[in-house]
Amino acid sequence: MQSTPVSGFKPVAPSAPMKRKSSARRRKKCRLVDLVENHDPVHRVLQEHMGMTADDIPPVERQKSRSAMYKLVTAAAYSIINYCANDLSYSKCEGCLLDEPAQLAHECLTWPSAFYEENLKHVCCNLNMGPVLYVITAVGISMNIFSMNQNHIVALANLVEDIRSAPKPCEHLRATFQKCHEPYVKLVEKFLHNTFQNRMSLTTFL
Repeated sequence: MQSTPVSGFKPVAPSAPMKRKSSARRRKKCRLVDLVENHDPVHRVLQEHMGMTADDIPPVERQKSRSAMYKLVTAAAYSIINYCANDLSYSKCEGCLLDEPAQLAHECLTWPSAFYEENLKHVCCNLNMGPVLYVITAVGISMNIFSMNQNHIVALANLVEDIRSAPKPCEHLRATFQKCHEPYVKLVEKFLHNTFQNRMSLTTFL
């Protein structure tokens, strides 16, 4: 920002400061582009960071990246909601918490379907969109298809609301899975497993 000249003083040509600022800007830009010493592409860096290889990433043609992004949003919504609902049930079953081998120790096996419906509604009502968007962003960049706008966010919100407001949320979640591109679901689930290995999904997403 250019400073306002003070009365009685002649403005000094800011040649030296501007050169330093321009140089700093160039250095910053280089650091953003060259994320690693070997100049690897950003999506390769993220793949390695997430514990994945190129074989884990479904191939996507460049001209189909926009539709692929919508498929990823659907897959992420299903995977994260299902992941959180399972963890919520897990946290309420003493047999699961203690990792009991006997089925009789797992009261979750006797819970009625209404219990799981309420769990699913609770997840949808309290889902924190920030971490969900983080997952979509990370996986999208790793697939080299990332391109998000408000339409993707609206689509994500609608998916969550449709499950929450459905008469039978569990059935609607299963129907959502049928619409998913399965390789994308597997990719998101692998990312969730590698990132939240200690069952921290409830404190992260809810």
